[in-house]
Amino acid sequence: MVLSKEVIGFLPNWLNPDVYLDLNYDSITTIAWAFLGVQSDGSLVKQSYPPTNLINYAHSKGKKVVVSINPGWGSPIIDNILASASIQNVVINNLLYEVSTNGFDGVDIDLEGFPAINTVNGSNNRSLFTNFIIKLSNTFWNANPNYRLSINLPPVDWENVFDTSALSPYVNYFMLMGYDYHWASGPTAGAVAPLQSVVDSVNTYLQSIPKTKLLLGVPYYGYEWTTQTQQPDSPTIGTGTSFMYSQAVTKIQQYTRLWNSTWKSPYYTYKTGNQWHQGWYEDAESLNFKYDLVNQKQLAGIGIWALGYDVPHTELSNLIINKFSGESIQTYQCINNICTPSICIPGIVGCFTENTCGEICTPSQYHNICQNNICAQVSGPGTNECTTVGVQCPTITYNCINNQCVQVQGTSGQYSTLQECQTACITPPLTLCSPNDINFFGTCIKKETYMFATIGIFLVLIAIR
Repeated sequence: MVLSKEVIGFLPNWLNPDVYLDLNYDSITTIAWAFLGVQSDGSLVKQSYPPTNLINYAHSKGKKVVVSINPGWGSPIIDNILASASIQNVVINNLLYEVSTNGFDGVDIDLEGFPAINTVNGSNNRSLFTNFIIKLSNTFWNANPNYRLSINLPPVDWENVFDTSALSPYVNYFMLMGYDYHWASGPTAGAVAPLQSVVDSVNTYLQSIPKTKLLLGVPYYGYEWTTQTQQPDSPTIGTGTSFMYSQAVTKIQQYTRLWNSTWKSPYYTYKTGNQWHQGWYEDAESLNFKYDLVNQKQLAGIGIWALGYDVPHTELSNLIINKFSGESIQTYQCINNICTPSICIPGIVGCFTENTCGEICTPSQYHNICQNNICAQVSGPGTNECTTVGVQCPTITYNCINNQCVQVQGTSGQYSTLQECQTACITPPLTLCSPNDINFFGTCIKKETYMFATIGIFLVLIAIR
């Protein structure tokens, strides 16, 4: 299978070292092993390194593997490197040695959070960073012109440290990290990658970067915050926690998937005691909008942070294949409890692969209920309160007709919930008694007992009078 776009996925070194065996190699072109650290003297920090098995396996699948270098967000080590030509030489030579010795196909530069003015020598980091990349590029491409070089860019270059026009001839790709528009320690909760914000970032960078060199980075993760209310953009309380897409799948089974039409993003909310919580993440539906943007803008492709975050689920990798290759994966929708072939986007509500559809479509295993006014699917048999999972529930009330609860569209019914209707409407069945007994308000008692009780009550009433 050949993808029409470059797809680089970052594989963190803190995951299970064998997770590379679980990846869908049809959905990626390049793996970036993350990360090599850097010391202030230019020496490299190596953890779980080198990933020889990964490199050999990916190469056997026809995929490239690059190594990504990252000294830490906002680390003073970045300024030390940029301020010193000799330390730059050490870093570059060490990187070239690791790449050539271990069979990597290039290097990815992930220097983030450094200031506009260098704290070591007071120079402008914009020019210092550009000169560093030019030196690195010349060294690598002199050694092997086929080495792949890339730079990661923030959603917004607040410090104006990336001279992308000057850098463009010296790299193969720039990856716009199209996420963390709402971040863990941010003041409000919301979408990690709101669509319009991503569009704005893409348009800004396209003013100085050729579209054939720009990759859109997408998140396979989300954040959960404690919040003041359940409303989007609510002020946060404390710092949020990150979670992987595979964990998000579990969370929405517990809390119900919601959809924000403004940000084009899924989320969930729940309450513990009097405290609200919100979780925001990306899934196939939200990523589908971003991949449409990549195709519309004719960008070079996408980047993923991070590979392995979706394992064992396949809908995100299937979406990449559907959007960026000439092939498509057969998908299904559950119609009248039958898995019916249908053209839809894998992972979007109501769209399944064959195996998943077979599980969901069995009528005795699942039914739909309204949770927080959103139609949700739950396991076990039961009465369907709504039809389309993931959309707002219609307003339904109930009338009591012949001791049966009948649904009514709208608010005109006698009862607002099915449970309320069943409690008030459905009377217990009549108790049948033997010929020698009498049914006394649903209880069978002997005729003699009934007669003595009746006489006793009569005598008591006379005595009272």
